[in-house]
Amino acid sequence: MSSGPLYLGFDLSTQQLKGIVITSDLQVVAEAKVDFDGDFKSKYDISKGVYVVPAESEVYAPVAMWLEALDLVLARLKEKISLGDIKGISGSCQQHGSVYWASGAEAKLAALSADSALVDQLKDSFSHPYAPNWQDHSTNAEVEQYNAKLGDADRLADATGSGAHHRFTGPQIMRLKRKFPDMYANTERIALVSSFLASVLLGNYAPMDISDVCGMNLWDIPNAKWNESLLELTAGKDGADELRKKLGEVRQDGGGSMGAIHGYFVAKYGFSADCQIAPFTGDNPATILALPSGPWTRSSRSAPRRLSS
Repeated sequence: MSSGPLYLGFDLSTQQLKGIVITSDLQVVAEAKVDFDGDFKSKYDISKGVYVVPAESEVYAPVAMWLEALDLVLARLKEKISLGDIKGISGSCQQHGSVYWASGAEAKLAALSADSALVDQLKDSFSHPYAPNWQDHSTNAEVEQYNAKLGDADRLADATGSGAHHRFTGPQIMRLKRKFPDMYANTERIALVSSFLASVLLGNYAPMDISDVCGMNLWDIPNAKWNESLLELTAGKDGADELRKKLGEVRQDGGGSMGAIHGYFVAKYGFSADCQIAPFTGDNPATILALPSGPWTRSSRSAPRRLSS
Protein backbone atom coordinates (compact mmCIF):
# COMPACT_ATOMS: atom_id res chain seq x y z
CA MET A 1 0.00 0.00 0.00
CA SER A 2 1.21 3.51 -0.79
CA SER A 3 2.51 5.54 2.13
CA GLY A 4 1.32 8.76 0.52
CA PRO A 5 -2.05 10.54 0.82
CA LEU A 6 -5.22 8.70 -0.14
CA TYR A 7 -8.47 9.95 -1.66
CA LEU A 8 -12.01 8.61 -1.39
CA GLY A 9 -14.58 8.75 -4.14
CA PHE A 10 -18.25 7.85 -3.73
CA ASP A 11 -20.66 6.65 -6.40
CA LEU A 12 -24.29 6.93 -5.26
CA SER A 13 -26.33 5.35 -8.03
CA THR A 14 -29.88 4.07 -8.19
CA GLN A 15 -29.02 0.59 -6.92
CA GLN A 16 -25.90 0.98 -4.78
CA LEU A 17 -23.47 3.20 -2.93
CA LYS A 18 -19.83 2.44 -3.66
CA GLY A 19 -16.69 3.89 -2.10
CA ILE A 20 -13.27 3.61 -3.76
CA VAL A 21 -10.00 4.69 -2.11
CA ILE A 22 -7.15 5.60 -4.45
CA THR A 23 -3.63 6.98 -4.35
CA SER A 24 -2.44 10.18 -6.00
CA ASP A 25 -1.49 8.20 -9.11
CA LEU A 26 -5.00 6.65 -9.33
CA GLN A 27 -4.12 3.20 -8.01
CA VAL A 28 -7.03 1.55 -6.20
CA VAL A 29 -6.22 0.76 -2.57
CA ALA A 30 -9.59 -0.43 -1.30
CA GLU A 31 -13.26 -0.43 -2.20
CA ALA A 32 -16.56 -1.34 -0.61
CA LYS A 33 -20.18 -1.15 -1.65
CA VAL A 34 -23.71 -1.33 -0.32
CA ASP A 35 -26.27 -2.92 -2.60
CA PHE A 36 -29.63 -1.39 -1.75
CA ASP A 37 -31.74 -4.42 -2.61
CA GLY A 38 -29.22 -6.87 -1.14
CA ASP A 39 -28.67 -4.97 2.11
CA PHE A 40 -31.96 -3.15 2.67
CA LYS A 41 -34.79 -4.81 0.73
CA SER A 42 -36.34 -6.42 3.80
CA LYS A 43 -36.37 -3.06 5.63
CA TYR A 44 -37.44 -0.69 2.85
CA ASP A 45 -39.28 -3.10 0.50
CA ILE A 46 -37.63 -1.53 -2.55
CA SER A 47 -37.06 -3.01 -5.99
CA LYS A 48 -33.88 -2.10 -7.86
CA GLY A 49 -33.29 0.66 -5.32
CA VAL A 50 -36.61 2.47 -5.74
CA TYR A 51 -40.35 2.50 -5.19
CA VAL A 52 -42.62 2.61 -8.25
CA VAL A 53 -46.20 3.93 -8.26
CA PRO A 54 -47.52 3.06 -11.76
CA ALA A 55 -50.79 4.96 -11.33
CA GLU A 56 -48.91 8.27 -11.20
CA SER A 57 -45.75 7.20 -13.06
CA GLU A 58 -43.76 7.95 -9.90
CA VAL A 59 -40.33 6.48 -9.19
CA TYR A 60 -38.58 7.54 -5.99
CA ALA A 61 -36.13 6.39 -3.31
CA PRO A 62 -36.20 6.65 0.50
CA VAL A 63 -33.58 9.18 1.61
CA ALA A 64 -33.15 7.42 4.96
CA MET A 65 -31.79 4.39 3.08
CA TRP A 66 -28.97 6.50 1.68
CA LEU A 67 -28.03 7.61 5.19
CA GLU A 68 -27.85 4.00 6.33
CA ALA A 69 -25.82 3.12 3.25
CA LEU A 70 -23.23 5.82 4.01
CA ASP A 71 -22.64 4.48 7.51
CA LEU A 72 -22.48 0.90 6.24
CA VAL A 73 -20.08 1.52 3.35
CA LEU A 74 -17.71 3.43 5.66
CA ALA A 75 -17.84 0.62 8.21
CA ARG A 76 -16.90 -1.84 5.47
CA LEU A 77 -14.05 0.36 4.26
CA LYS A 78 -12.77 0.76 7.82
CA GLU A 79 -12.38 -3.01 8.03
CA LYS A 80 -9.97 -2.88 5.08
CA ILE A 81 -7.81 0.22 5.60
CA SER A 82 -7.10 3.09 7.97
CA LEU A 83 -9.34 5.95 6.89
CA GLY A 84 -7.08 8.45 8.65
CA ASP A 85 -4.80 8.59 5.62
CA ILE A 86 -7.59 9.93 3.38
CA LYS A 87 -6.97 13.60 2.59
CA GLY A 88 -9.87 14.38 0.30
CA ILE A 89 -13.35 13.11 -0.57
CA SER A 90 -15.60 13.73 -3.56
CA GLY A 91 -18.26 11.81 -5.39
CA SER A 92 -20.55 11.15 -8.29
CA CYS A 93 -24.28 10.81 -7.63
CA GLN A 94 -27.34 9.92 -9.67
CA GLN A 95 -28.33 13.03 -11.57
CA HIS A 96 -31.77 14.71 -11.50
CA GLY A 97 -32.78 13.42 -8.05
CA SER A 98 -33.77 15.99 -5.43
CA VAL A 99 -33.74 15.96 -1.61
CA TYR A 100 -35.90 18.22 0.58
CA TRP A 101 -34.32 19.26 3.88
CA ALA A 102 -36.86 20.39 6.49
CA SER A 103 -36.66 23.56 8.56
CA GLY A 104 -33.96 23.16 11.19
CA ALA A 105 -32.14 20.37 9.37
CA GLU A 106 -28.85 22.24 9.03
CA ALA A 107 -28.66 22.61 12.81
CA LYS A 108 -29.11 18.84 13.14
CA LEU A 109 -26.34 18.27 10.60
CA ALA A 110 -23.97 20.45 12.60
CA ALA A 111 -24.82 18.61 15.83
CA LEU A 112 -24.20 15.05 14.60
CA SER A 113 -22.86 12.76 17.32
CA ALA A 114 -20.81 9.61 16.79
CA ASP A 115 -22.90 7.93 19.50
CA SER A 116 -25.82 7.36 17.12
CA ALA A 117 -26.25 6.33 13.49
CA LEU A 118 -26.85 8.94 10.82
CA VAL A 119 -30.33 7.65 10.08
CA ASP A 120 -31.36 7.88 13.73
CA GLN A 121 -30.23 11.50 13.94
CA LEU A 122 -31.43 12.74 10.55
CA LYS A 123 -34.44 10.62 9.56
CA ASP A 124 -36.82 13.39 10.67
CA SER A 125 -34.80 16.13 8.92
CA PHE A 126 -36.58 15.85 5.58
CA SER A 127 -39.81 17.63 4.71
CA HIS A 128 -40.31 14.94 2.05
CA PRO A 129 -38.82 11.54 2.94
CA TYR A 130 -38.40 10.50 -0.70
CA ALA A 131 -36.17 11.63 -3.55
CA PRO A 132 -37.65 11.58 -7.06
CA ASN A 133 -35.56 9.29 -9.26
CA TRP A 134 -34.36 9.92 -12.82
CA GLN A 135 -36.88 7.30 -14.01
CA ASP A 136 -39.85 9.32 -12.72
CA HIS A 137 -42.43 10.31 -15.34
CA SER A 138 -45.04 12.03 -13.19
CA THR A 139 -44.51 15.58 -14.46
CA ASN A 140 -46.30 15.67 -17.82
CA ALA A 141 -48.28 18.81 -16.99
CA GLU A 142 -45.23 20.61 -15.62
CA VAL A 143 -43.07 19.68 -18.61
CA GLU A 144 -45.62 21.20 -20.98
CA GLN A 145 -45.62 24.43 -18.98
CA TYR A 146 -41.83 24.55 -18.89
CA ASN A 147 -41.51 24.09 -22.63
CA ALA A 148 -44.06 26.85 -23.22
CA LYS A 149 -42.77 29.36 -20.67
CA LEU A 150 -39.96 30.86 -22.73
CA GLY A 151 -41.71 30.30 -26.06
CA ASP A 152 -40.94 26.68 -26.93
CA ALA A 153 -38.61 23.81 -26.09
CA ASP A 154 -35.80 25.22 -28.24
CA ARG A 155 -35.79 28.54 -26.39
CA LEU A 156 -35.84 26.68 -23.09
CA ALA A 157 -32.82 24.71 -24.30
CA ASP A 158 -31.05 27.94 -25.29
CA ALA A 159 -31.44 29.17 -21.73
CA THR A 160 -31.05 26.01 -19.63
CA GLY A 161 -29.22 23.60 -21.93
CA SER A 162 -32.17 21.31 -22.58
CA GLY A 163 -35.84 21.17 -23.35
CA ALA A 164 -37.98 20.10 -20.40
CA HIS A 165 -37.71 16.51 -19.17
CA HIS A 166 -39.90 14.66 -16.70
CA ARG A 167 -36.99 13.85 -14.40
CA PHE A 168 -35.47 17.34 -14.31
CA THR A 169 -35.57 19.03 -10.93
CA GLY A 170 -37.47 22.17 -11.92
CA PRO A 171 -40.61 20.33 -13.07
CA GLN A 172 -40.25 17.95 -10.11
CA ILE A 173 -40.23 20.86 -7.62
CA MET A 174 -43.20 22.43 -9.36
CA ARG A 175 -45.24 19.23 -9.07
CA LEU A 176 -44.31 18.56 -5.44
CA LYS A 177 -45.17 22.13 -4.48
CA ARG A 178 -48.59 21.71 -6.07
CA LYS A 179 -49.19 18.25 -4.58
CA PHE A 180 -47.72 18.87 -1.11
CA PRO A 181 -47.90 22.61 -0.34
CA ASP A 182 -47.30 22.12 3.38
CA MET A 183 -44.22 20.03 2.65
CA TYR A 184 -42.87 22.71 0.35
CA ALA A 185 -43.49 25.42 2.93
CA ASN A 186 -41.53 23.39 5.51
CA THR A 187 -38.57 22.90 3.15
CA GLU A 188 -35.48 24.81 4.22
CA ARG A 189 -33.15 23.67 1.44
CA ILE A 190 -33.65 21.77 -1.80
CA ALA A 191 -30.59 19.69 -2.68
CA LEU A 192 -29.55 17.56 -5.58
CA VAL A 193 -28.41 14.06 -4.62
CA SER A 194 -24.81 15.20 -5.06
CA SER A 195 -25.12 18.20 -2.75
CA PHE A 196 -27.14 16.11 -0.27
CA LEU A 197 -24.35 13.58 0.19
CA ALA A 198 -21.71 16.31 0.41
CA SER A 199 -23.84 18.10 3.03
CA VAL A 200 -23.93 15.05 5.28
CA LEU A 201 -20.15 14.73 5.14
CA LEU A 202 -19.64 18.45 5.80
CA GLY A 203 -22.25 18.86 8.52
CA ASN A 204 -23.79 21.86 6.75
CA TYR A 205 -25.56 22.58 3.47
CA ALA A 206 -23.23 22.12 0.55
CA PRO A 207 -23.87 24.26 -2.53
CA MET A 208 -25.01 22.62 -5.72
CA ASP A 209 -22.30 21.95 -8.27
CA ILE A 210 -22.47 24.00 -11.47
CA SER A 211 -22.35 20.93 -13.74
CA ASP A 212 -25.16 19.18 -11.88
CA VAL A 213 -27.27 22.35 -11.82
CA CYS A 214 -27.37 22.35 -15.61
CA GLY A 215 -29.67 19.30 -15.48
CA MET A 216 -32.48 21.09 -13.64
CA ASN A 217 -34.21 23.27 -16.29
CA LEU A 218 -33.77 26.17 -13.84
CA TRP A 219 -30.26 27.50 -14.38
CA ASP A 220 -29.76 30.26 -16.95
CA ILE A 221 -26.50 29.01 -18.48
CA PRO A 222 -25.62 32.06 -20.65
CA ASN A 223 -26.15 34.44 -17.71
CA ALA A 224 -24.84 32.12 -14.95
CA LYS A 225 -27.78 32.58 -12.60
CA TRP A 226 -31.18 31.15 -11.72
CA ASN A 227 -33.68 31.93 -14.49
CA GLU A 228 -36.22 34.35 -13.03
CA SER A 229 -39.06 33.38 -15.36
CA LEU A 230 -38.63 29.70 -14.56
CA LEU A 231 -38.42 30.36 -10.82
CA GLU A 232 -41.74 32.20 -11.11
CA LEU A 233 -43.27 29.36 -13.13
CA THR A 234 -42.14 26.79 -10.55
CA ALA A 235 -43.09 28.64 -7.36
CA GLY A 236 -45.50 31.33 -8.50
CA LYS A 237 -44.68 34.99 -9.13
CA ASP A 238 -44.65 35.79 -5.42
CA GLY A 239 -42.61 32.68 -4.60
CA ALA A 240 -39.53 33.17 -6.79
CA ASP A 241 -37.42 34.75 -4.05
CA GLU A 242 -38.38 32.01 -1.61
CA LEU A 243 -37.46 29.28 -4.11
CA ARG A 244 -34.14 30.98 -4.85
CA LYS A 245 -33.37 30.87 -1.13
CA LYS A 246 -34.35 27.21 -0.88
CA LEU A 247 -32.04 26.37 -3.80
CA GLY A 248 -29.13 28.34 -2.37
CA GLU A 249 -26.01 29.55 -4.09
CA VAL A 250 -24.38 27.51 -6.85
CA ARG A 251 -20.68 26.67 -6.64
CA GLN A 252 -19.26 27.52 -10.04
CA ASP A 253 -15.77 26.22 -9.23
CA GLY A 254 -15.74 22.44 -9.48
CA GLY A 255 -12.38 22.12 -7.75
CA GLY A 256 -10.97 23.01 -4.36
CA SER A 257 -12.40 22.30 -0.95
CA MET A 258 -15.78 23.14 0.56
CA GLY A 259 -14.50 22.49 4.08
CA ALA A 260 -13.29 19.76 6.41
CA ILE A 261 -15.18 16.56 7.17
CA HIS A 262 -17.58 16.69 10.13
CA GLY A 263 -16.37 15.42 13.49
CA TYR A 264 -18.92 12.58 13.37
CA PHE A 265 -16.80 10.80 10.79
CA VAL A 266 -13.57 11.59 12.59
CA ALA A 267 -14.80 10.09 15.86
CA LYS A 268 -16.67 7.13 14.39
CA TYR A 269 -14.47 6.03 11.49
CA GLY A 270 -11.07 7.51 12.21
CA PHE A 271 -10.89 10.12 9.45
CA SER A 272 -8.33 12.87 9.95
CA ALA A 273 -9.87 16.15 11.08
CA ASP A 274 -8.20 17.90 8.14
CA CYS A 275 -9.75 15.61 5.50
CA GLN A 276 -11.34 17.94 2.95
CA ILE A 277 -14.65 17.62 1.10
CA ALA A 278 -14.49 18.63 -2.56
CA PRO A 279 -17.60 19.38 -4.65
CA PHE A 280 -19.73 16.38 -5.62
CA THR A 281 -21.39 16.26 -9.04
CA GLY A 282 -23.86 14.22 -11.10
CA ASP A 283 -23.04 10.91 -12.71
CA ASN A 284 -23.37 12.30 -16.24
CA PRO A 285 -20.78 15.11 -15.95
CA ALA A 286 -18.58 12.78 -13.87
CA THR A 287 -18.61 10.25 -16.71
CA ILE A 288 -17.47 12.91 -19.16
CA LEU A 289 -14.63 13.90 -16.82
CA ALA A 290 -13.55 10.25 -16.57
CA LEU A 291 -13.05 9.93 -20.32
CA PRO A 292 -9.45 10.03 -21.58
CA SER A 293 -8.41 13.16 -23.42
CA GLY A 294 -6.72 11.20 -26.20
CA PRO A 295 -7.17 7.95 -28.12
CA TRP A 296 -8.15 5.00 -25.92
CA THR A 297 -5.23 2.57 -25.78
CA ARG A 298 -3.96 -0.12 -23.45
CA SER A 299 -1.57 2.38 -21.89
CA SER A 300 -4.35 4.92 -21.30
CA ARG A 301 -6.41 2.22 -19.63
CA SER A 302 -3.72 1.63 -17.03
CA ALA A 303 -2.74 5.29 -16.67
CA PRO A 304 -5.68 7.64 -17.29
CA ARG A 305 -4.76 11.16 -18.32
CA ARG A 306 -6.29 14.39 -17.11
CA LEU A 307 -8.55 16.34 -19.40
CA SER A 308 -6.91 19.41 -20.85
CA SER A 309 -7.79 22.61 -19.04
